[in-house]
Parts: sequence; structure tokens; C-alpha cells
Amino acid sequence: MRRADRECVGNPIALMLSRFLQSQEQNTILIRGPWGVGKTYAVTAFVDSFNFDQSPSLVARSYVSLFGKQTISAVQREIFSAAQQVGPDDGIRTRLGLAAHKLIQLEKYVAQSKLQRTWRWLGSKLGQVQAPWVGELGAMMSQGNYGLVDGFLVTIDDLERRSASVSLRDTLGLADELASHRNCKVIVICNEDALDEHDQRVLAEYKEKVFDLEILFARSPKDIASIGLPNKCSHRDVSESILEKLGISNIRVAKRYAFLVDQVWPDLERADPRISQEVLGHIAILTWARYDSTAKIPQERLGYLASESSWMASAMRDREEEKAEWEINWEAAAEALEFSPEAYDAALVEYLRTGIWIPGAISLELKSKGENLQKLEAAESMRAAWRLYSDSFNPDHADFVAALIGAVDRHLIQISPRDVDSAFHALEDLGVDFSDLAQRYVAAAREQIEAAAREDWPFEDFKSNALRPLIQAARNVDKVLPTIDAALERISIDRSWSEEDILALDACTEDDLFEWMKSAPENLPTKIRRGLLFLGSQKSDARYPNIGEKAKKALERMAGTSELNRIRIENMFNIKLERE
Repeated sequence: MRRADRECVGNPIALMLSRFLQSQEQNTILIRGPWGVGKTYAVTAFVDSFNFDQSPSLVARSYVSLFGKQTISAVQREIFSAAQQVGPDDGIRTRLGLAAHKLIQLEKYVAQSKLQRTWRWLGSKLGQVQAPWVGELGAMMSQGNYGLVDGFLVTIDDLERRSASVSLRDTLGLADELASHRNCKVIVICNEDALDEHDQRVLAEYKEKVFDLEILFARSPKDIASIGLPNKCSHRDVSESILEKLGISNIRVAKRYAFLVDQVWPDLERADPRISQEVLGHIAILTWARYDSTAKIPQERLGYLASESSWMASAMRDREEEKAEWEINWEAAAEALEFSPEAYDAALVEYLRTGIWIPGAISLELKSKGENLQKLEAAESMRAAWRLYSDSFNPDHADFVAALIGAVDRHLIQISPRDVDSAFHALEDLGVDFSDLAQRYVAAAREQIEAAAREDWPFEDFKSNALRPLIQAARNVDKVLPTIDAALERISIDRSWSEEDILALDACTEDDLFEWMKSAPENLPTKIRRGLLFLGSQKSDARYPNIGEKAKKALERMAGTSELNRIRIENMFNIKLERE
């Protein structure tokens, strides 16, 4: 094995780049991979440490990001202006000439001096004014210096973030021209998945022609966590496990997690270890939901998810329920960390919204949790029961049923109503009679049930027959419901209805709808088609089909009032009526 290979054997990317730079046949390489895995860092770190004596044909190296560049000409200019000498003085003078050597040396000098601003200003003006005192260097700057590029190692980064005015075809052409006609080695870095469909087709068409090598740069969640977390931190082992369970694949997300933990840690390090681990899990999943673009979590939903959505609630989802991709992503993440909402989540969400952390923001919540370890034990008891469901395919459900009933029975008021509802829904689905337990729970936890009813209406909703009617009744208390017509106006015309609108339609009877139809309200056909019948076709809420059924019965009654109405209802609303 070559010495260079031995030095890089523990780093596969460095090994391949080392071989690439020493090769006489391979001049272009594409390094692709998702955002945040450290592609740019790995390449620049390797180039910084590479011994260019092993590649004597190279005289300079240059890094150019396409981000913000408006033209290919701007990219070409920066390839030279960003150049750093790597070969000996006589080599670069022979290859590029004395003036080019002086220019590279001068730029290297001013980059490290107080003259940097002056030099940049001068460079921007030389194309507009005569500067004879600069001599040959000024002439080069005014005429453009791309023609001097020869024998460079050129790294072109951010292929997917270039401006619309810089075509991918031209960029690939530049890479090919550098390698084919200017004796350069070219490294191109990109996130191929972030290219639009047109650019993906262009890259697929020209990739084989332009690039001699192609590397997929990927890191495991374990590696991402190891890189993103500080080397010396008290929570490193726990945090690595949490980030790995979430499948974090972006170093920047891991670093944002570590930064927030660092601010919260003064309160956490004094807490019960079980509480600390729970909070770290909540910080991780909320940071992932906020900053990881692959999660696709709508940011306006983050507060709700942190206050309402439990992994237990999603474990017994309705079989015919269709969910958006972000909901599926959240449920998978919540299940991986066994997430259930806690009081301190509001402060974490506020930080993620504003970027401002107030020291001690969750100290009272942590103190309260520490004083009420029974609630912590109750949560763990429920998690242990649900693991019997989620972590095996044991066909005998007796242990799962016994664990669920036991957890609720032992911790009646410590478990949140939403988690109890999930347990009851599972027991109902399995055909288990738990009526005695349900009665004891309702008697003991009435305050908790009423508090849950006052929360914003969740997208998951309560599902169990044991709790759902109680929640709905509690929500109706002291509410002034809109009229049928006002509710249908918002649903069918405005397309932005509220919980009160659904409550109003759910509470009305078939007679109420019949009388409303007889009153000939404005936009009657639209309110029936896009309001009542639309709800009847939806299954995301158990009340919707019931509303639609009442509407059909009211329409059938209306059809019986005259032959004209029968024709109207059959033709306008596509309702098949029985003929007498």
C-alpha cells in the first residue's frame, strides 16, 4: 500500500481524493450527497492538509462557490483571484509567467493584511480607470485573468445553489474545459437531490462525459451525531443515542441541537437523570422538526405538535385515514423517541421561533416534574405497555391488554387524557370490556378531561368511544354556536371553518336542515354541495359522515314535496332516489 493510502485509509473520502490528485488519467470528480453531511468541510480539510509535492503538475489551488454568482464569467474570474500557490516559485513562473506569479503572491499577501479592503476596491476599479503605476498586474486585472489559469486544482461548490442565470450545462462545460484544455484537476460538489427536474436530466446526460470519478458522500446518523456534538460534554452518550434514533443526517441540525442543549444544561444537570434524558429527547425532535428540511414539518404546526401530539395517539390510527407526508414523518420521529407533550415544550418552541433563550426558562417546569415523580413513573408505565404493541409481533395480546389496563388503573390522574384515550381506543379495537376502568377514570380525572377539551382542536382528535362524547360535551359548554347558514357560509364559500362551525352542524337535527333548506338561503346549491355533502364524503373526523347523512335524509324529504324538487335533487346533487 502506498504511503499516501496508508495515511488516508481511515478516511475513505480522503483516500479517494488522494488517489484522484495523484492520478495521471482522472481529472474530474463529482462529490454528491445531501445537505449538511459535511461535503465541503471534508474536501477543504483534505486539500488544506494534502502534500502537493505528490502532484507536481499542480501549481495552485482555488475554491469557488457558485452561490450568488450571476454569470459564468464571474466564476471564471474568481477561479484565478481565489488561487493560492501550492507549487514552487519556479514552477508557477514557468507555467503561468512572472506577472501571474506576482499577482497570486500579492493577493495572498493582501488577504493577510490591512490592505485587503484597498486591494478589493482597486480590483473593482481597475477595469474602469487607467492605473499605469500598477503596470503589468493592472493590465491583467483590467483584461480579466482566466486566461492565466493552468495547472490548478479547482473546487466548484454549491452546484445546486447557483443563480438561474448560470446554466448547469455551462457550468459542466466549464469543468470540462478546465480539465481538458487547462491541465486542471476539478472537484465539483453538489446535492444532486436539490436540483430541479430539468437540471437532474442535464446532469444525468452529461455526468459520464464530464466526470472521470463520482463519489456519494454519506454519513451514518451515528457519525453525524459524533461530529455535531462537542467533544467534551456531560450528555454526549445520551445525545448520540437520541440523534441516532431520530436518524439525523445533517451536521448543522446536530450542531443546533447541541447549541440549545448547552443553554438548557445548567438546569438539566441538576435534574433527575430520567427527566434530563426526556428533555434532551424533546429538544432533539423539536430541533429536527424546525431545521431539518427533509422533515417537511409546517412551521405553523410546530406549537400544536409539541402540545398535543403523542406517539401513543398515532399507534392506533384509523385504518382508512390518509395523512400528509409531514404527519407520517412526525409520527415516525415521535414513536422513535416515545414523545409525549410536556409543559416545558412551550418554551422550547418559543426559542425555535425567536432564537432567544432566557436562562432558567424551564426551571419551574423541571422543578415541578422533579417534585411529582409519580407523573414520570406513570409516563414510563404507559410507554412500557405500548412497547409490547410496537416492538414485537407476538400474536397473544393478553400481556398488552393487561399492561395498558394496569398502567391506567395505577396512575388514573397522572396520565394525560390523550394518552388514556389512545389506550381506550386500542382496548376497544381489540374488543376488550373495560367499562369499570373507564368509569373509575372519568370519575377521578374529570378536571383533566375538561382541561383537554379546552385545548385547540387537534388534527388527530379523540378516538375512543369512552372519552370522545365527554370531550365533545365539555367543548360545547359556554360556547355560542353559529347558525347553520353561517357555518356553511364559512365551509363552502370561505373554505376556512372553525371547530364551532362543525359543532353547530353536528348538533343540528335532520329537521333543522330540512327547515333551513326550505328557507331558500343564499348560495343554497353551493352550501349543500361544498358544505354538507363535502363533509359527508370526508372521513378524517367521525362527525363528518354523520353530518352528510343527515343532509341526505333532509334532501330526500325535500324531494318528496314535489316532482320538481325530486328532479332538482337527483340532477343537482347526484342523489339517487327510490321511485314510488
